Amino acid sequence: MNEKILIITDNYRKINFSSLLSLYSTDFINPDQLNSLRILNYDAAIIDFKEPAKNIETSNILRSINSWLPILVITDFAFPDEYLDFMNIHGYGQIKMLIWRENYPEEIIKYIQCLIHPGYADAKSEIALVLPIYDAKSQYNNLLSLIENVNILIEKSLNNIYIYLVNINCENNIENLINKIEKDTDFNNDTIKSQIKLVYRKADNYLDALRSIDSQIMILIDTYKQYNISDISKIVNILKLGYFDMIIGSNSKSDEYLKNNINIMEKPLINSLLPEGITYLENGLIGMNAAASNYILSLLKQDTGTPIDLELLYISKLLKFRVLQIQIDFIQKENIVPIKTNSLSLIKSIRKLKGLKVSKVKSA
Repeated sequence: MNEKILIITDNYRKINFSSLLSLYSTDFINPDQLNSLRILNYDAAIIDFKEPAKNIETSNILRSINSWLPILVITDFAFPDEYLDFMNIHGYGQIKMLIWRENYPEEIIKYIQCLIHPGYADAKSEIALVLPIYDAKSQYNNLLSLIENVNILIEKSLNNIYIYLVNINCENNIENLINKIEKDTDFNNDTIKSQIKLVYRKADNYLDALRSIDSQIMILIDTYKQYNISDISKIVNILKLGYFDMIIGSNSKSDEYLKNNINIMEKPLINSLLPEGITYLENGLIGMNAAASNYILSLLKQDTGTPIDLELLYISKLLKFRVLQIQIDFIQKENIVPIKTNSLSLIKSIRKLKGLKVSKVKSA
């Protein structure tokens, strides 16, 4: 193997990296020399400190030099707060956290291989970005921008992303849209072009399309908004850490949206649907791991009349999935006006939703 691995450790765990990673080219850097680094030409980095805060600090120093560098952080035991701390790591590249077990040192090799080759030893490694198409013409610029950014993710970090375009009452010819996107997108080579497949799912409804997708991670994207690609990368990295089953990307600056579109009498109804610790804000990205998407999508109903993000959150609450809400930034397309809720219809739809029967509550 010609891959180069950078290792930064305080030697607290006394891991024999040289022996374990003998097939790689490894470089060790003293933690005191970090601030003198200017260039990082490595395929991945391993950070191994006793203190979790030092792992985060060191990760950010490396990411300030190379924002795409894949990082493996080694820790002893992961508390929930430690998973949340990983949201403070900057940049776009992959992050993995390995809970160190002295009797299984070879896990480091597996984790490094998964960082360098995202599909390694994982038959179900696909990351599905689901984009509903309502009006191809008005959504085109947002779609093109998103796909160009995803192309960068594929080149630099994640080569197992697939985009699923879902036709939702769109009268435009989706095949022509796909051809136009492929023509207008600047792919560097044929390999990258084949990896960013634009998969067209023609379905009678949105839910049929979602259920037809089999992936390790699924991210539902509101295509009337423009996003920072780092937020998509962050959701993928948090889900890959394994502690959370669903990530909701919300805009905390959406108070005005809530004032204009949710009646004060509706708030208690909405709050009754939410998992503990979740606030209903304007959502743009919803990420789920395979277990969550398989269970939740099987229970979604087409005719409840409830917004899909509320329905997803309520079912995740019933099934006791672990849900995390993170702050993301997005730009709402100016000529798209959110539809105001109707209190009576919302009450009816929530009653219908609460009549949902779950045969077996899953403990995640």
